[in-house]
Amino acid sequence: MSPKTYSHPHGVTIVEITVIISIIVCFISALFFSVKYYKDAADRSACITQISQYQKAVRSYQNLNSLSIGDDQLSSELHGLGKPFRNTRQF
Repeated sequence: MSPKTYSHPHGVTIVEITVIISIIVCFISALFFSVKYYKDAADRSACITQISQYQKAVRSYQNLNSLSIGDDQLSSELHGLGKPFRNTRQF
């Protein structure tokens, strides 16, 4: 008498494929949310850096021209060639 052999079906069932695809979709959606978070954080950091540079330039201009902290300054004094900011865009 020979022992009984049980044959298991080879391959993957539809339920297993569905579970794997749903797990992959969850990971991808989490990746998109984390990328958006890091992009927003990088944008905030860039804005803070630009504001800091602008403040330093204004303070340097005040120090070079013997102005006090509360003195009024025109944008034309800060923007243009040979001035702290080369562009003529007003902020």
